[in-house]
Amino acid sequence: MPTLWLFFVVAGPLIILAILWGLSIMPIRGTSLPVRLDVGLAWLAALSILLLVPTDVASTLQGRQPSVLSQGWRMAYWYGFIVQFTILPFHQELADSGHFHLADRCIASLRNNLVFYGILVGIGAAGLLLLILTRHLYITNVVGFCIASSNAFGLIAGIFLMGYGLVAIPKKLWRLADSKTQRRVLTHQAGVQADRAISARLELSKARALVAKVSEMFPRRDPMRKYMDKIVTLSVRLGQELPSAEPLPRVDDEQMDYFDRQDLGHLRRRLRTAGESYARERSLYLELVQQFFELEDVVRNKERWGQPFRSSRHRRLPDWAGHLEWWWKCCLHAWAFRLLALLAALLS
Repeated sequence: MPTLWLFFVVAGPLIILAILWGLSIMPIRGTSLPVRLDVGLAWLAALSILLLVPTDVASTLQGRQPSVLSQGWRMAYWYGFIVQFTILPFHQELADSGHFHLADRCIASLRNNLVFYGILVGIGAAGLLLLILTRHLYITNVVGFCIASSNAFGLIAGIFLMGYGLVAIPKKLWRLADSKTQRRVLTHQAGVQADRAISARLELSKARALVAKVSEMFPRRDPMRKYMDKIVTLSVRLGQELPSAEPLPRVDDEQMDYFDRQDLGHLRRRLRTAGESYARERSLYLELVQQFFELEDVVRNKERWGQPFRSSRHRRLPDWAGHLEWWWKCCLHAWAFRLLALLAALLS
């Protein structure tokens, strides 16, 4: 038991630090604290398997079954089961909603999740009907049906993910080992991503132009003006991310069906979604460009055998550090990724 507690003391903080690190780099700017908290708890429930599985195996080998272990399994399982079908879908639509009042956001979230919740209710009703017809309608059987449904969902998702990882992950790792092949891949990906970033920028410009046009419909004393001002403020803030000389496109009159608070909520959501999409696509494009420049440095430095690694973007390192960087990026990196590709293929 002391060994198991030592494992918890060491591995637990590492998992928490990994979650905090992911929450610090993954979301876009402006992500609210409740959304970060929701995502962090979902990650914690998923990554708790890294603690529970080794502990369960070790306890079984020692012939022990600590009560805290069974409680941990129940908490991780039922929390994941409940939130994936109730809290997370509702909160996702609630956070994406552009409505101004909490009641309106809740109603919009429930409305957008009607199909999802309808499927869940249908599955639950079918299970209850089956239990009634077989005269086995007991609370333990209802719980068992919920567990079976959740496991079926997890198995189907796991099969699809395993099918993807069987080919895609080893193939990607093998490509990362070849700098010339990776350069062609990055060139193609950067071109595709540039088109997506341009499309996202045009959509944001259209949304901002629509906001400017709709704003002219509401005079200063209009009851809806206070909501319109919030949308205009958001439009101005998002416009700071665009090129300053870019004019706003024209808006068709048929798109001007915005008269009440709900309509303005839809306009606000469209503007916010366009801004988030542009920020995401632009970030992905810049990341691909950065990877391409780093790869160009590697290809150029491979011709300088025995010389310290020289980067076109970073400050010059000491010679000993430059030699180590050269050996890793120009020689050992390729072999390491080939070994990882073979290992991933074998594990698949």
